[in-house]
Amino acid sequence: NQQSKRSIKVIYIMLTKLLFLIQALSYIPFTPVLSQDCSGQNNGFTTPSTGRCITEWSRGNDYAYPEDFENILNEVEIYVCPTTGKRVVISNGIPDHDVRQGNPNSPCEIKWAISMPLNPQVISSKSEIPVRGIIAMAVNGVPAYGAQEGGSTNAVEPEPGAQITDAQFWYGHAARNNDWHIHNPHLGKESPTSDDLLAYAL
Repeated sequence: NQQSKRSIKVIYIMLTKLLFLIQALSYIPFTPVLSQDCSGQNNGFTTPSTGRCITEWSRGNDYAYPEDFENILNEVEIYVCPTTGKRVVISNGIPDHDVRQGNPNSPCEIKWAISMPLNPQVISSKSEIPVRGIIAMAVNGVPAYGAQEGGSTNAVEPEPGAQITDAQFWYGHAARNNDWHIHNPHLGKESPTSDDLLAYAL
């Protein structure tokens, strides 16, 4: 009857919403999504939470993706939201390429959710980008940080004898809080060309 059909429809809608929520919380990867307003997306976490961590890596060794990543693989979703004019990137911060661990810090999943303008406008006044902290999100969901390390040293071109020297490479490194990130302008691509989309600036 008509009431039964309405009930089935309500249950179907609820199950669909539940499935979407499960996907968002567990970061199930899929093709970039076109969503009109992305009203169901969180615009950002002020303090991203930590998930699983790689535990068997050691300093000075090379690790191949995905076989050496202990089944903790890269997950990234990019939402395009024309109605609200937003692009939303959700990721677990794990790189999707081979790396070398240059310090004692192994990567952990960091649950990033970043919102930015879908069609940014050029402004007349110029301002310098921050020297530390996140300045862009690479297309693989790994954050890009500014040109300096925490001690105000040059991350990409460290001076001889600098305490931190592993931040200079294209594949990035992990900080003490185990977030993998990139300082090098190649942004996670070993040999980029001018045709490559590497990241979205914040």
